Amino acid sequence: MMKLTHLSTLIFTVALLTFHTDTNAQKAKSRTLKKVLELKIPAEQTSGSNGVGVAWHPLQKKYYTALGGNKNFGMSVFDANGKLLSSPELKAMSDLRGLWYNELTKTIQGNAFLDGGWLEYVLDSKGIPTGIQIIRKGKNQPDNYSVGAFNPKENAIYFFIAKEYGYRKYDYTTGNYEFIDFGLGAADKEEEDHVWDFYSDGIDISEEYNYSTMVYTGIPGAEVGVLNFEKIIVELYDIETGYKTWELKFPEGLNFNIYKFMNFSYANGMFWFFDKEKRSWVGLK
Repeated sequence: MMKLTHLSTLIFTVALLTFHTDTNAQKAKSRTLKKVLELKIPAEQTSGSNGVGVAWHPLQKKYYTALGGNKNFGMSVFDANGKLLSSPELKAMSDLRGLWYNELTKTIQGNAFLDGGWLEYVLDSKGIPTGIQIIRKGKNQPDNYSVGAFNPKENAIYFFIAKEYGYRKYDYTTGNYEFIDFGLGAADKEEEDHVWDFYSDGIDISEEYNYSTMVYTGIPGAEVGVLNFEKIIVELYDIETGYKTWELKFPEGLNFNIYKFMNFSYANGMFWFFDKEKRSWVGLK
């Protein structure tokens, strides 16, 4: 019986992983997104150039957005049609990185820069933020710029790690986390580290993707997504298998840039992209 050397075993493992991933990639469906809505940041909010995210509060029937970089940068609240409801002077009150609606607590929440922790907004009777409450103190995220995405089904917050082509899943209650792979299926961490340079063909994944942000859609079989700015597509993945199931293209003639970090979000069935020149969030579906 033929014996496999360490090198031949490695080559076989890499080939198997590559074949499995390539086979799955061929199954990914493709479609083109369409513009649905635009949320225009008030002209008075001149500070800050990076959009944190868009959160939709289904009970309030309102969109919440904020600019990242300083607690005094602007925050805005819009109605379902994109009409501004809040004062142009409304502040974020935290140096935000992520923003989401928690359907379990029925509140608008987010995560802050560095060790600012996870927080929740206090809303007045009209649904306008008046203050914040800290949910979990300290740095509960992979790096300073990590943008959180909340999954109510698992009561967990996801943070993308582009270089490792996966994400950390933080338990909302305990703060404990585990690493989840995209596309490597059941490969264990030791094996993944061993073959990664071959698997990625020597490419640093962070050179392809918006490295700070992933989104949770809740769409069956396409629950999580990342923004590939080299191919100019949104990639959606099956949360159970880790494999890519959809590639979403941008409509022709839509004139705005996509970025390597922040400025990408998902809320109310739409993918949102912050247009820095027009200072508005563009919602595509």
